[in-house]
Amino acid sequence: MKVLSKYLNADAMRIVASDQLYEKQTRRVKQYGATILEYYSSGETRRTIACVNDGGRWIFEASGNPFEFENVAIYDARPAKDRFNKEILLEYLAGLGVGRVNDSFCVPRVNEAAYLIERKCDDLPSLKEVSKNELLAASF
Repeated sequence: MKVLSKYLNADAMRIVASDQLYEKQTRRVKQYGATILEYYSSGETRRTIACVNDGGRWIFEASGNPFEFENVAIYDARPAKDRFNKEILLEYLAGLGVGRVNDSFCVPRVNEAAYLIERKCDDLPSLKEVSKNELLAASF
């Protein structure tokens, strides 16, 4: 996203909302949970907020200047996994002007990626529109 943001001289986000999944019978972790928001502006990292289970231990990290709508007081919460979760992510996305995002967008199936690329204006004649497959095959 950082490269795309720089290439397009635009704002871009990487959004991760991955539930922690367990095997039914053993209750062993099948997929570790993570909530991540990375915000880029013209190729520069503006803000990163992440709460991830790093193999059994929840870690919270934040860098960059907070947005005006952030509730930074919650970043001291215990346990660490409560500092930045899917509900807070959705609030922050609303603060950034992203329309209503539902669970099917936020939680892709296991081992699948989610992509949302939205063209905000039509006055970019020098940019060629490409299909998802062309984008995935491109190397920047």
